[in-house]
Amino acid sequence: MKLPLRFGAALLAVAFALSLAAPVRAADQAKVIHLLNGKDLSNFYTFIRNTKDRKTPPDLNKDPDKVYTYKDGVLRVSGQHMGYLATRKNYSNYRLVAEFKWGAKTWDDRGRARDAGLFFNATGEDVLFMKSQECQLLEGGTGDLCLIRGADLTVQGVNGVKRFDRPGKGEWKNELGFRGPDEVEKPLGQWNTIEIINRNGRIKLSINGRVMVDGKKADPKAGKILIQSNNAELFYRRLDLYPLSSAKPK
Repeated sequence: MKLPLRFGAALLAVAFALSLAAPVRAADQAKVIHLLNGKDLSNFYTFIRNTKDRKTPPDLNKDPDKVYTYKDGVLRVSGQHMGYLATRKNYSNYRLVAEFKWGAKTWDDRGRARDAGLFFNATGEDVLFMKSQECQLLEGGTGDLCLIRGADLTVQGVNGVKRFDRPGKGEWKNELGFRGPDEVEKPLGQWNTIEIINRNGRIKLSINGRVMVDGKKADPKAGKILIQSNNAELFYRRLDLYPLSSAKPK
């Protein structure tokens, strides 16, 4: 069947576009750094307080109670002890995509909201917690951005604060299972997607496709990535880092 000229030209244009798009996607995929590599936790080290005594220094590279375990491509964070799993390397200019969900187990008999965090641009000595920006993981507050140990970010002309609340958060209650009036987080047990674009001091944080924070003049602009343990069980099945050029996008 002979196609009309205009229709045939359109098909050729689509085919040409697809032929260009496939190599681009393949190239982008080749750049990805799978921090959770499917085998082990060799990209990380642990820093954990294994006692309730706050005067006792945390253990570096020791995890006797198996706060962090990795099996079948899924990282379990038990939440039993305060601490973090930290990347051995520092990273700058990247797009970070993580997928997490809460577990049922908590270690708090006071019924407080499940709480953890994904820290990035972490710098300095290992302490609870390093200077960094934190994507708050918190029932009713997932997507808040916290500035730790003097870290900074400018959002809509505001800086020098300790926290930027996510849009539409409303009044928050520190209670187990709390959900906000405009809840961005999926129900308990379902996977959520975090996307962090960190480029030349600009940070854009999204949860499940919704932008939570978009700021600039970040301090620090580079550093380690930390997966926090903080009294609540949670799981990660993805932690992928896509390097970005330091050149400004056109």
